[in-house]
Amino acid sequence: MEEPALFIQVRVNDSAPMKFILDSASTWSMIRKDAAEKLGLKPTRSETASGGGGQFQMDFASASLQLGDLKLNDVDLGVTTLTPHYEGLLGADIRKICGGD
Repeated sequence: MEEPALFIQVRVNDSAPMKFILDSASTWSMIRKDAAEKLGLKPTRSETASGGGGQFQMDFASASLQLGDLKLNDVDLGVTTLTPHYEGLLGADIRKICGGD
């Protein structure tokens, strides 16, 4: 039997709650491309990065995120293809945004 995933309810730009996962191995927080389009998020910059599959291009859109009572403004979200099981992921950058090391 498959174990249930742990999802975090995140509001993006005051949206209805969306399912995100926590991925501390990811450099950036990301949102699924189709979810970004539905929210009207527009890329503000693009960056070339390297991963297990080689180099790739990542577009970023700025958004506010709300996790419970915590609201984070001007978060750069990578806009990319993700599994349909969740709309986004919170990466290691969230720790810095929240004031961690």
